[in-house]
Amino acid sequence: MATRGENPSLPPEMIINILKRLPVKSLLRLQSVCKDWKNLFKTPYFIDEHYHHSAQKTPLLISFVLAGNPRSSSLCLLRHEMESVEVERIPAMGSLKRACVIIGSSNGLVCVILGYDYNEGSPPSLLLLNPSTREVRQLPRPTINDGTYMFWGWGFGFSPIVKDYKIVTIHHQFYFMNNSQINLDNIWVCGAEVYSFRTGSWKVLEFDIIKSVRFQSKPVTVNGTMFWLGLQCEDDHPHVMIVSFDLSREVFKLIPLPSLTSNTHTYANMLGDYEGKLAMLQCYISHIYDSSIDIWVLEEGSGAYGKIWYLTKKYCIGRTSYPAYGKIWLYPLCFWRNEIVCQNISTMCREDDPAYNVYNLTTNNDLKKFHLSESTEKMNGIFNYVESLVPVSGT
Repeated sequence: MATRGENPSLPPEMIINILKRLPVKSLLRLQSVCKDWKNLFKTPYFIDEHYHHSAQKTPLLISFVLAGNPRSSSLCLLRHEMESVEVERIPAMGSLKRACVIIGSSNGLVCVILGYDYNEGSPPSLLLLNPSTREVRQLPRPTINDGTYMFWGWGFGFSPIVKDYKIVTIHHQFYFMNNSQINLDNIWVCGAEVYSFRTGSWKVLEFDIIKSVRFQSKPVTVNGTMFWLGLQCEDDHPHVMIVSFDLSREVFKLIPLPSLTSNTHTYANMLGDYEGKLAMLQCYISHIYDSSIDIWVLEEGSGAYGKIWYLTKKYCIGRTSYPAYGKIWLYPLCFWRNEIVCQNISTMCREDDPAYNVYNLTTNNDLKKFHLSESTEKMNGIFNYVESLVPVSGT
């Protein structure tokens, strides 16, 4: 307790405990209060304390929203407020007025491909953003010019083992059909690279093990490992595989996928991070304009011949899960804590109703519908996002 004539003060640990609970926007304003606070907010200790506290809350969602002009986009945050989803637009940050694609979000940092067009062939421009602090960093382009940069060949993640952020890009070659469309049955891997933020440089990777893999999904990073869904096409009977890339060891690995119930009406498979575990979502048509989504969690365990992966079915989302909505065809976009964000494919081609839905896995019967502010706007990729003070430089 302060004596008479002394200014009252709080212990430093109590001040930190209070400040770490504030949003980044408030902390940025408080930097002008005193030099000590400004310096505190830049220390790794406070940055970690603030992030870990923020990560306990329901994460935001971040996406680039495309309007009528395909060459323009705006960065948006989606907040889960009670029974609704609120959309907050982030003011343009430098060159982000152009169309962009988010390739990953980790610890408050977002990696973006700028003005991305995979038909151009040349390496695209890359940016690292912290939307909360509004910091932007230009990154070096990949070094390999052979092949094509397909959107599903990009990944961004963090390795807690080596404490380094990394970008992975897989280069593809393919043939065009007579109508100038890509022949999806004739795509193969011709190279791979990884960018380390610690070294600030690109490194060419050994990729022989994935040469015959046809990648089927965008990657997801779980606990320092990046995963893709793919088909191994070495014979006339393609095998469903999971491609893993250990961000610390920088090595690819193929994981045979345990057999699932065969369904000839499957229209999409994707991977996700569900409660810190790798999850697979299998989407199939159950009735005309009705869809079902099975959610499986993949965990590594010990078998008679070493380590194997087990599939455990967690949820099945079907027509009985949302009877009030009638016929609906859902395409999952991402997990949002205990919910899934989906797009209704039956309205996907209707510009007057690009509706999105949030399905609650816990209640098993709650399907909330939301729109972006303009009826013609659509989300171009969507990721979980947690506000942080992590700097874009020195990561």
